[in-house]
Amino acid sequence: MGHHDGVELRPGLSLDDAFLAAFASAHGIRRLALYGSALRDDFGSGSDIDLLVEFRPEHYPDKLNLSVTTVFPNAVLYENTIVGQHVIIHANAVLGGYGFGYSTVDGRHKLGSQLGHVEVGDHVEIGASTAIDRGTYGATVIGNGTKIDNLVQIGHNCRIGRHNLICSQVGIAGSCSTGEYVVMAGQVGLADHLHIGDGALLGAKAGVMTDALPGKRYLGAPAVEERQFFRSISLIQQLPEIRRQLHEVQRAVIRLAGDGGGETDERKDAA
Repeated sequence: MGHHDGVELRPGLSLDDAFLAAFASAHGIRRLALYGSALRDDFGSGSDIDLLVEFRPEHYPDKLNLSVTTVFPNAVLYENTIVGQHVIIHANAVLGGYGFGYSTVDGRHKLGSQLGHVEVGDHVEIGASTAIDRGTYGATVIGNGTKIDNLVQIGHNCRIGRHNLICSQVGIAGSCSTGEYVVMAGQVGLADHLHIGDGALLGAKAGVMTDALPGKRYLGAPAVEERQFFRSISLIQQLPEIRRQLHEVQRAVIRLAGDGGGETDERKDAA
């Protein structure tokens, strides 16, 4: 980190090594690095400052257990967020924001209770611009070893199991739960109050409307088991040929009906 003794950030606050050391000690920070314009020679009062922070776990014995945990610039951890050890939280992630829960009263949408928090286990990675909403009254939980990609939304009261892999742009509605080693490919969407069993795999863009059984693979929207999905796709691909054959059958029936009608009239005349 470069020296910027006496540089004025705003009236009454300057950036120097003594200030940074005191700030780190007061807030239990193990390592602090400056990014952006703080590294340029023209650093001044109009500069933007981004921080990479690693915390000392002993400083937060009750809330943050951040041994060798890294929080990148602009990530936001709301009050009462609990983070385990060896966690990586990438830039612009938001943990503990209000859940999307409303009741309609007198024609207006009224925000529901937002009294819970977020708990993140050990060895978890949370991608850039991912949002994990707080629980309504209790915790939204991310299990040990789970890896979450960028731009993921996890709703309030969800309980994500251990060692899940959740790819980019997945959206999980409130009060869902997953078992261990679940995989959700890109842009999967889950309806609320679902359970995804251990080892289930949800293919890209799957729209999951019902619980997923352990060890099964699901595809499509609405999502169905893999074998059923491919049978359906096979039938869809055969539809043009089925339609052609049906038209041939219809034409043959019309011809037969016409021939039969003419023969009946001739017999009547002969009689």
